[in-house]
Amino acid sequence: MTALTLVAEVALWAALAVVAYVYLGYPLTLLVLPRQRSRTQAATALPRVTVLIAAHNEAPHIVSTVENKLAQDYPPELLDVIVVSDGSIDGTD
Repeated sequence: MTALTLVAEVALWAALAVVAYVYLGYPLTLLVLPRQRSRTQAATALPRVTVLIAAHNEAPHIVSTVENKLAQDYPPELLDVIVVSDGSIDGTD
């Protein structure tokens, strides 16, 4: 067997392995991963959430906006609301 035929045979088997992975390996991986992930997510069902509110000269509306975010149906201990005001001149700060 010459070096050229050996390289061609290795390339052939590598190409077949890639095709086999695309049609068989990847779908099987997708079947197994969600089952593994669901076991780890059961302990922490809800993630911690941070809501950022960008406000510029929003004094008339900022109170209702923040109250709306705090009134959401989400556990308060997992919800953070941050208001960012950049150079407001109407008292938004």
